[in-house]
Amino acid sequence: MNETLHYFYQHFWINSAISAFFALLAFINIWRRHLWLRLLDAEESLWLRFGLKKGGRGRRFAESRYCTISFVVLGAAFLLLAAFCAYAYFHFLHRLH
Repeated sequence: MNETLHYFYQHFWINSAISAFFALLAFINIWRRHLWLRLLDAEESLWLRFGLKKGGRGRRFAESRYCTISFVVLGAAFLLLAAFCAYAYFHFLHRLH
């Protein structure tokens, strides 16, 4: 396989996996809010075991609506990148062989 085609092939799968990850986070954050808050509580207790302070800006952001919106936007952006990589792969497939 040509190096350019391999690049597009590889980045298609990477961007698809990242998009699926952000879609999963957005799904949990929107539809399974209790699981999301439970995960935040578990993280907070982990940091307390190390003697670090709890809560703060990170917790407030994770509970906010902006966090959910950012997961959706990032998921859509990586999905568009995956679509572009698929388009570029098939566009250059017959030209580089």
